[in-house]
Amino acid sequence: MAETAVIFAVDKLISFVNAGAHSLGVGGIRVRSDINAIRRELESMRAFLKDAEEKAEEDSDGTGVKTWVKQVRDAAYEIEDVIDEYTKLLKPQNQHRNRGLIWLQRVARSVIHVRALLRLSSSLKDIRQEVIDINRRKESYNLKSVRAEQLASSSSSAARRHTWQDPRHSFLYAEESELVGIEAHKKHLIGCLNAEENNSRRSLIAVIGMGGIGKTTLVRKVYDDPTVTMNFELRAWITVSESHNRVDVLKALVKSCVKRIPKTVDGGEASFIQSLVDSVRSRLSGKRYLIVFDDVWDQELWPLVKSALPSVGAGSTIMMTARSNYVALAWKESYYDYIYELPPLSPQEAWFLFCKKAFQNDSDGHCPPYLEELSRNMVRKCEGLPLAIVAIGSLLSTKEKAVSEWQKLHNSLSFELGNNLTIISRILLLNYHDLPYYLKPCFLYFGIFPGYESIARGRLIRLWIAEGFIEENRGSLTTEEIAEDYLAELVDRRLIQVAWEEDDTGRARAFRVHDLMLELILRKSKELSFCQEFEQNLDVDGKIRRLSIRDTAVDDKSRNMDDKLSIRSLFLFGVEEISRAFLSGKLLEAIHLLKVLDLQDAPLDGIPKEVGNLYHLRYLSLRNTNVRTLPKSIGKLRNLQTLDLRRTERALELPMEIGLHKLRHLLVSSSSLYSTRPSKIGLRESCYPKGLGFLKELLTLSFVWLNSDTILDLRNLNHLRKLGVAVNNADCDKFFNTVQHLDHLHILRVGCLRVGRTLYLDNISSPPPMLKRLHLSSCINIPSAWICGLHHIVSVKLTHSELMEDPASVLGGLPNLMELGLDNSYKGERLHFQTSGFRKLKVLRLVFLRNMNSVLIEEGALPLLEKLFVRSCPSLKEVPSGIQYLKNLTTLGFDEMPRALCASPQYQEIVGRVPNVYFHGIGSEASSSQA
Repeated sequence: MAETAVIFAVDKLISFVNAGAHSLGVGGIRVRSDINAIRRELESMRAFLKDAEEKAEEDSDGTGVKTWVKQVRDAAYEIEDVIDEYTKLLKPQNQHRNRGLIWLQRVARSVIHVRALLRLSSSLKDIRQEVIDINRRKESYNLKSVRAEQLASSSSSAARRHTWQDPRHSFLYAEESELVGIEAHKKHLIGCLNAEENNSRRSLIAVIGMGGIGKTTLVRKVYDDPTVTMNFELRAWITVSESHNRVDVLKALVKSCVKRIPKTVDGGEASFIQSLVDSVRSRLSGKRYLIVFDDVWDQELWPLVKSALPSVGAGSTIMMTARSNYVALAWKESYYDYIYELPPLSPQEAWFLFCKKAFQNDSDGHCPPYLEELSRNMVRKCEGLPLAIVAIGSLLSTKEKAVSEWQKLHNSLSFELGNNLTIISRILLLNYHDLPYYLKPCFLYFGIFPGYESIARGRLIRLWIAEGFIEENRGSLTTEEIAEDYLAELVDRRLIQVAWEEDDTGRARAFRVHDLMLELILRKSKELSFCQEFEQNLDVDGKIRRLSIRDTAVDDKSRNMDDKLSIRSLFLFGVEEISRAFLSGKLLEAIHLLKVLDLQDAPLDGIPKEVGNLYHLRYLSLRNTNVRTLPKSIGKLRNLQTLDLRRTERALELPMEIGLHKLRHLLVSSSSLYSTRPSKIGLRESCYPKGLGFLKELLTLSFVWLNSDTILDLRNLNHLRKLGVAVNNADCDKFFNTVQHLDHLHILRVGCLRVGRTLYLDNISSPPPMLKRLHLSSCINIPSAWICGLHHIVSVKLTHSELMEDPASVLGGLPNLMELGLDNSYKGERLHFQTSGFRKLKVLRLVFLRNMNSVLIEEGALPLLEKLFVRSCPSLKEVPSGIQYLKNLTTLGFDEMPRALCASPQYQEIVGRVPNVYFHGIGSEASSSQA
């Protein structure tokens, strides 16, 4: 994290000079000189920080390199604070309309500017000397730079790792009777190997999963199985590890296959590498071989390795283990190469393994009843991770079998991770240290939230951006799209998990971390002053950057926090009662450099006007609070990017004028899509948001009520990605003809005031060109030509449309449609899915289609459909005809349907064919069946 802090500080200095150099004037010459000197020192130190941070892990007394790393990090934080203090003092001011006061205002601004510049110059001078002194002190710790480390044949970190025994090695030669949950996976992989026997080309089997899940143990058991050894003429096992050197890996391959290393030849390293490659190729040529590369971290290793392995061979196979899916994909070359993700142990397997270890010397391997609750809680924290279960079980086997002893371990698991359970800690830390600098703060951010709480994708991404974690200017990508890449990389590295089921188009909705990983994050966060939970009488580090409050003593905390000026983010979780004094002007003045103020779910009924003084505030969430109005001072938040006002208790009134020119996400009530009255829309009927056209950075606008005038403002929102609105009936044509010009719009949700008859929009021309999701909630009839223009659409939901024409005939031709929902949107009696329609549809929902009495599916229609849900269609009394043609159907659900449907012979036949079928009749209990 020190490396990350240094990079952010350097970027801050560069941005400051580039953006504000003209305002420094002649008096800023010294300032620019100091900034350039500080930059040089920081960039010099950065090259040594990776080595220093890894050495700091072994600096147990905190007096050596760990102190140096902390000094570097604190200096980087101080630089950020000094620059932000200066820019806050010089924030733009609204000019007086009185000409006589304009001159006085300019004089006052000049005085403020001079004082601010003098303060900045003095602070930078001190920082310059400080970083010079810190840089000099690094010589005392024998640190190596990253560049030197890359050129050396072995790194300092590699040498240090060799001083401890990797506990996973003890599992490699364990008797299979000692292993749990491995047999089915072993059988599966052996079957995959045997299936490749007649393959004329080399194949790959990659086993991936988080550290400690048993990848190496599993592959070793496959490698040593007699049915495998007899089928391969030559086998080799190469342990790579994080600290590998690519040439050393090639040497290890030569030793395993050829038994001796060729002599170094003239011509340099390139000639030597080529001689190694030639030696291996010569030895393997014409043979069926099995080569295992264990614990691979490097995507770039594959080009070198594959050059040494003949691609044509009778069933030759490469196996590899990796924590990251990115690495496995880099090694995958063809459709036939196989990536197998090893799952965690089941709850039953985890409990069996724990008892086997914790009670190996007594109780016949059974847990005494009085220890079972504590034991099961600790096993749950391991979440099926075998190495963690074995480590905790083995530690407990040495403890007295008393509730008090086990309760101590249960309550101090975070402490134990850093001491008695260093085995697990070291393995998990490998994942952390392998992260690139830009992912480390994103990963540690999960420690801000309570462990029981999953984190929604959108919230997490917007918070990362507000914190400044996401790099900008990466081609045409938005910072939100770059953040999506960061999130995907953390998932692929198996550091975070999908908490909510993925939606029907393949995107996960929320994330969490493994309980043991969370313990590590919390320990690192406190150690790095990254984040801390505030507790009563707790000494908060003066350099702490983020603070979360998780109990009800909020008022006392506000008084104790007044001097914590370095806090950049403040979160409230689980607060049941809060006083008006909490967000007092005094507190807000103390934390005036705040970037993030997340008050989601807090019992607030208002916020003070002093919030408008938080010049650097980028993220403000009042979601699910009792706040009814916003102070006009909100318009002063010139750097605000996200304003989240969803699920406020009453209709929320926005200021009449919106002056937030950097706003990217304006989020109001999403429930308004299903309403037809403006008073329920999240904005008062008389208060349409004015000034929307000036929010040119806006990416998300959802959900607001627009009138004829504010619809025209949408034309200026060229960057808009997501739009949710309600419009008057008479304005529908104008609205649709306006949004067609939003070239980057991906998501559109529209609600219109319901009328007694269907509203036909015959005058609209074409949809937004890049639209991917469409939700219409109104009695409107969209022309077929408009719908046929949805070339990129993946999801369509129609609510209250009351169409007369069969929607299957209109929507079936959409080439990329994956999800379709029809909710009270069709008055016809039959739906007909033709052979050529819906080629990519995976999910179909039919709800409240009261007149529909039959569904016909032709053979060849809906070839990829996986889920079909039918609800509250009282006229449908038989299973859809042709459902037997849906070969990929895995889930079939009937809810609030006539009992006659469940009793039909067709239904009984389907129950035996579809893996998951459930039925809930009208006024009856649910029944389900799994094949």
